Amino acid sequence: MSTNNILKKLEEITDHYIVELNRYSPEQLKLKPSSEEWSIGQLYHHLIDSIHSTLLPAIENCMNRDQETTEGKTADGEEIFNIGEFPPTRIKVPGRPQPINSNNREDIKKLMTQAIEKVKNLEPHLPSILSTYKSPHPRYGYLTATEWVQLSDMHFRHHLRQKKRLDEWLFDK
Repeated sequence: MSTNNILKKLEEITDHYIVELNRYSPEQLKLKPSSEEWSIGQLYHHLIDSIHSTLLPAIENCMNRDQETTEGKTADGEEIFNIGEFPPTRIKVPGRPQPINSNNREDIKKLMTQAIEKVKNLEPHLPSILSTYKSPHPRYGYLTATEWVQLSDMHFRHHLRQKKRLDEWLFDK
């Protein structure tokens, strides 16, 4: 799949999230089903943070050619890229700070739009990055810049399951 098509998928899922924001009142954005679970606002901030703290640095690392390697993906990495999605299980990363619990729809929309725009600005460079320039993921191994964008698309789709659970809790009570 071309980098343009991969980015288009990430843009489409981001647009879906942005449109869906209109469903929530400011109060609903901050509500949490339990102290262990995130609110819708936290889910959105997690997605925004994942672009800024993970995707963009990984792509820049590949572009700067700091990580030339012949190493590849781990077995878990091969599996998710072969099936094209994360398994339908909940994933908890130990020690990861809680995302911001925001109730400002317009701020969230703006931050999501800005994040995806930064990725779009890098897209023209992706095809020219050699496949030997990779950036490591702690679970999935060494990924190319294009694979990092694919991973972000899978990550955003994975969180649709969490969003669905939260939506059911918010709207079916």
